[in-house]
Amino acid sequence: MNAVEELKKLKPKKFKYKGSNKVCYGFIAQELQEVFPDMVGQMQNGYLGIYYCQLPRSKERGL
Repeated sequence: MNAVEELKKLKPKKFKYKGSNKVCYGFIAQELQEVFPDMVGQMQNGYLGIYYCQLPRSKERGL
């Protein structure tokens, strides 16, 4: 599967953190884990977190 096909599987989300009016964009860790498992890991608090810096450069070119 090429990078563009993998990126098309992602579903970006628009959200605001509690107590903030700033709009943010990101992904749901569980959904991202299905496409790019290396980008998701368990944090110290037990929740899943996203390592955005892990997105391979070859994938970024497909954006």
